[in-house]
Amino acid sequence: MPTRQRIQDRSELVRDALVTLTPAELKISSFIGKSRNKQNRSLGVFDAAVAETGKIDILGAEAELAFAKLCNMYPIDFMILRPQSKAKGTDSGDLVLDGFNVDVKTTTHQNGMLLCTSKHVNGIDLFALMVKKGEDTFQLKGFMVAAELAVEEKFGRADGKLRRPAYFAKQNELYSYKDAVKKLKKSA
Repeated sequence: MPTRQRIQDRSELVRDALVTLTPAELKISSFIGKSRNKQNRSLGVFDAAVAETGKIDILGAEAELAFAKLCNMYPIDFMILRPQSKAKGTDSGDLVLDGFNVDVKTTTHQNGMLLCTSKHVNGIDLFALMVKKGEDTFQLKGFMVAAELAVEEKFGRADGKLRRPAYFAKQNELYSYKDAVKKLKKSA
C-alpha cells in the first residue's frame, strides 16, 4: 500500500486523541520500565532525566504502549530489553510507523513540552508527545520532525521552566501526523 494511502488511513493520529491502557497493559509497562531502569543503571548508561529515573522509565514504557495501541500496532521492540543510546546510534525510536521512526516522549504535566536531551537524532524521523491524564489514560498532543526539534534555537531552559537545558517544543508548536509527514516529505 503506498505511503499516501496509509497516511490517509491514520485518522486516529490527530492532536488530542485519547487512549486508555487496561490494568494488564499498565502492569506490563511497569515491568518493562523497571527492567529497563535496572538494566541501564547496572550498565552505567547515563540518564539525563530531571526526575527519579525509575518513575520516568515506567511512564515512558506506558506512553510507548499507549501510542502503539493508538496506532493499532504491536510494539515489536517494546519487550526487548537492551540499552539504547541516541549518541551511539543505537536508539532509532520506539515504533516504525509507515516507514518513519517515531520516538515517543511523555509528561504528566497537562501543558508539558516535548523534550529531547540529545542532539543526536539521526535515526529518528518524528517525535510524538503523549500526556498522561490520570492513572490509565494518555492524550496524543502532536508530532514534530526530529530535525526541527534538535536545533540550536530550541535548546535551553524554556524561560526557566526546565532544570536542565534540553531541546523543547511547546504543545502549540506540534502538529498532526498528516502534517508531520508532509513536512518530512518536503525536507527529503
